Order: sequence, then structure tokens, then C-alpha cells
Amino acid sequence: MAPRLNIPHEIIERIRSMYSECVSSLGISKRLGVSQGIVMYYTRGLPRRTKRLTKEDKEEMVRMCKEGYSNIEIGKKFGVHSSTAYLVTRDFRGTTRRVLRNLTLEIISRLLEKGFFIVPKNDYSYITAIRDLCSRFGIRKVSLSRKRNPVTVCFLPDKSKEALKAVLKQLKKKATSYQELNILSQTFGIRLSSEEKRNVIMIEKSI
Repeated sequence: MAPRLNIPHEIIERIRSMYSECVSSLGISKRLGVSQGIVMYYTRGLPRRTKRLTKEDKEEMVRMCKEGYSNIEIGKKFGVHSSTAYLVTRDFRGTTRRVLRNLTLEIISRLLEKGFFIVPKNDYSYITAIRDLCSRFGIRKVSLSRKRNPVTVCFLPDKSKEALKAVLKQLKKKATSYQELNILSQTFGIRLSSEEKRNVIMIEKSI
């Protein structure tokens, strides 16, 4: 039975076209503002256009899998169905879960010990674990974009000052202006007193 909606012919054609281009039913539903039932009805028996994945594509899909991205997220990026993403990455899913669990335990251990955790340089495997901790437990995360020395740190809400000082040390700054320190402290959601600012700058000058 056809859905009881008057769907314009143009919308139906767009649904069918997007489906054949490997856009997921959920993706089509969100983009066109129609239900998934409508999408499924008008795409019954319609073949999908198969995208030919290169070796580089598959390697990138595996890398994303190891970083904790879902099959849906991977499929969306490469324009393939989530089942295709699963077939490419299925041999790595179990390992990924174990790795992610170990990374999460490592981060939690550091948070309990110091109150903050600085992500090792260029190691993006921690990002998914941090994102999960932030969403579930209210852990805060700050990323500073630096051309030669980008820094990402996660920290407990009451350890903002300690995290800021650790980041400044990580950046190996020889001096910090009051203006820059104000900007950084706002990024970490804290206010430093004049004495604290002087102490931080004196410490940084001694590095």
C-alpha cells in the first residue's frame, strides 16, 4: 500500500536519484524532510550505483574504524552503504573496541591521578575515547590549533587551572603576555587573579 501522502513528482525523483547514489535512507529522509517509510516505498527494487573503492579509500575506512567511527559515519563519508563499510572494516571492529576500551581506561587513570590528560602529539586514536567521556561524564576538552604544535587536553571541571598550566608547559612558550593569558584562561573557562597571572608568566619565562 502506498503511503497516504501526496509526494510531488520532483521529490520522488530526488529520492530515487539520491538512493542510487548510495545515500542512506536516513540521510535522504533528513535532507528532503520525508519519513524513512516514504523513502523505502519509492526505492523498492531500485538498484544502487556501486562506488568503486580504491585501496586508499579502504585504508582510510580502516583508519576511521580504528578511531571509533561507526559504519554509518564511514559510509556517509565515502558515499557507500553502511553494509559496505562493515564489509571493509569487519576484521578490525573487535580490535577497535578493545583498543578504545584500553584508551578510555588510560585517560580515566590520568584524570584520577592529575585531573587532566594531554593527548600525545599526532595521535588521534584518543579523540573518540575523549569524545565519549565528555558526552557521558561531563569531562571538558580544549583543542588549541598551533601550526607546529597543536594541543588537545581533557580535564575535570575543577582542574581547569592545572590543565592550562600543563598546556602552556607543553607548548614550551618562553613568555606569555597578559592578553594572551586572558584569552587562554577564557578558553578554559576560568579567571586568573593578577597574582596567578604573574606566577604563570614567571614560570613560563623560566622554561
